[in-house]
Amino acid sequence: MQSVTEVQLASRRSSAEMAAKEALASTVVQSHFRGKRDRARVDAMLRPCGTYQLNLNAKNFGECACGWAKADHTADAFKPKAKMLPLTKRTSVELRATFVQKQHTGCAKYQVNLQSANFGECICGIAKADHTPEALAVGGADARQKGRVSDEEVRVRMLQKEHASCVKYEADVAAAGFGTCLCGRPRAEHSPMALQATVDKSAGLGTTRKDSGEVRATMAQRATVECERYEVAVGDHTAAFGACARCSEPRAAHSEAALHAATNREKSRKMRDSAEVRKGFATTAAWDERSTIDCPFFDLDLSPTAAFGMCKCGQSKAKHSAEAIAGRMAPSGPSVCAPCATGEA
Repeated sequence: MQSVTEVQLASRRSSAEMAAKEALASTVVQSHFRGKRDRARVDAMLRPCGTYQLNLNAKNFGECACGWAKADHTADAFKPKAKMLPLTKRTSVELRATFVQKQHTGCAKYQVNLQSANFGECICGIAKADHTPEALAVGGADARQKGRVSDEEVRVRMLQKEHASCVKYEADVAAAGFGTCLCGRPRAEHSPMALQATVDKSAGLGTTRKDSGEVRATMAQRATVECERYEVAVGDHTAAFGACARCSEPRAAHSEAALHAATNREKSRKMRDSAEVRKGFATTAAWDERSTIDCPFFDLDLSPTAAFGMCKCGQSKAKHSAEAIAGRMAPSGPSVCAPCATGEA
């Protein structure tokens, strides 16, 4: 039989061994977590993080909490990240405990009590929310069926209105009551035929578009001058405004025929092309009878000291003959006139 001393020594030895194992285990666990934390730190030192967070205590402006600069982060690091709440798994017993255990009343049909002080209360005294879905469905079907009325019942309920004997409604402006007819009855007591007769009578009233012939027919007949065509005096500054150039009378004094003649004359004018305009040009007798020089060829003098339109012979273009001017215009004509070429001009 072991002594008490040996038992105590063995107990102390086992306690010391257990404490040593616990110290070793704690050291291993701490080294494991420290190594994991240090590896995360080293990984953060190798590359920037995926979520940029400004470090307010950093020495460098804009530096992230991971130690890297803001420009070193990718675009995804600046996008807002959704915060994930920690998921907690609950058993069915816990879920059932959160459910509200509702008990319905035994009323078989819900009918609202309009005299009740509580809104939506049934005639049984129970609230609408305490009734079963079947009771609510039966009460709703009865209410919808109760609201339907046939055509015969509607016609019976309608008030048979007796109209006044007036055949045409005409409002009495001087009457005290608004809309009172000349017969003394209000507008609502008149028949549709009487109201329609008023509308038919007023249909011809209002503005109607008339042409110039109808308007002139209603005007008073005035005396006109005998001028056959009205022509406004444009160049005469002494004439009155709108006065005719032919008779010096105002436009209003002319007849319709004279005004139409002036309009038709303006319409008869048409645009002419350049060929027709050239055909209309005619040389005057003064141009044909002018005195010309003997220069056979008009050659324009382009020197800066020469006058405008002067030939190299020293004479103007107007003193040259038509043949000399035409020879200048002809492509095969001589380049210099004979007097200019010989020096006789």
